[in-house]
Amino acid sequence: ELETYTKDLKNIKIEHGKLVIQAHIANSSENMEASPSTRQYTSAKIASQGLADFATVGKRFEASIKLPQGQGIWPAFWMLPSKNRFGGWPKSGEIDIMENIGKEGSNTVHGTLHYGRDWPNDQYAEEGIELDDKVFGNLSESFHTFAAEVGESEIRFYVDNIMYSTKTQKDLSPYNWPFREEFYFIINLAVGGNWPGLPDDSTIFPQKLVVDYVRVYEGKFWGIEGPQLVESFEKDVNYTIVGDETKNEEGLFDYTWSVPDDAIIAHGQGTSAVQISFGEREGIISVKRTPTYDGVSEDAEDCFESTRAGIRVKVFSMDDKHNTKFDFDCECPAACTSYMLNRIAGVDYTCGERIKWLLDQGTREVDACKQISVDEFNGHCGGCDPDRC
Repeated sequence: ELETYTKDLKNIKIEHGKLVIQAHIANSSENMEASPSTRQYTSAKIASQGLADFATVGKRFEASIKLPQGQGIWPAFWMLPSKNRFGGWPKSGEIDIMENIGKEGSNTVHGTLHYGRDWPNDQYAEEGIELDDKVFGNLSESFHTFAAEVGESEIRFYVDNIMYSTKTQKDLSPYNWPFREEFYFIINLAVGGNWPGLPDDSTIFPQKLVVDYVRVYEGKFWGIEGPQLVESFEKDVNYTIVGDETKNEEGLFDYTWSVPDDAIIAHGQGTSAVQISFGEREGIISVKRTPTYDGVSEDAEDCFESTRAGIRVKVFSMDDKHNTKFDFDCECPAACTSYMLNRIAGVDYTCGERIKWLLDQGTREVDACKQISVDEFNGHCGGCDPDRC
């Protein structure tokens, strides 16, 4: 990274009640004349360690942020353990609630867990989502919410109350799940680095990250419960609203559901539970909650911080247990040894070994195949040798 973090008001301040972090080109004639990729920059990082540390389980950690935009710019909203109970980084964990990589544009964000062995043999589980600016707007032009909900053995990642990733203790096995301890917040704006790359002539400075609020909620927000991986052309898949205290009060609210382009709502539009039949396209299932009459009570309105919730669903294409999209045959998992599982999660065992482990835990074969070839290997599972099946 090319930045130096400072406490200078040029880099970090409160402005109109909001936290503003700015990245600037370091002020010297020699530096100003250097190329963008070799210049030095100043920016800021702020942490709540010792001031606001939180036990994680049963909490929702959320911030409303307006992102910067530019090649080589790397804003992040993340958490580290207050005490390294399980050892130094990343053994005691890291929760990256939101990272944006400038080269991908402002509308792609990532949620990541870091864990496992000592660096440089560390592990991570990451997933990102690209939001349609026609639906969500540009994340650098208005405030959007980024959140993580931490359960006893799972963490769910959200942007604008759309759940786009869920990571569980099983996903991290055989490594420790270190996310039940106290953690604290960090917000920073980096310049350069291996992931975002270096600034170039298109990168405009100063870059600005603006934070409207950071909040911690008890419990789980209302949202949609249902599969995040479905098979293409799968029919009558159930999705229901959870965490809505008023959903069973007849006539109080109307629920308007939206689905990916080639999916249809088979049953339940207008209610708190639907059945959806899918096509071949992945996308977001969302629901908007609106009162059906003017006399809705304030208590009912206060049940939500948001009037909309959603869940990102991936569509998985299989033909007689063969995944044609990712060239992965679930008939012979033990022979799938072409790729080690270090492309995404960084775990040192093969695709086939991972599937066998999931089967031993009681996971259905088709679900194990979906998890491995889509989520963990990201489609790079390799082919199976029929002679070894």
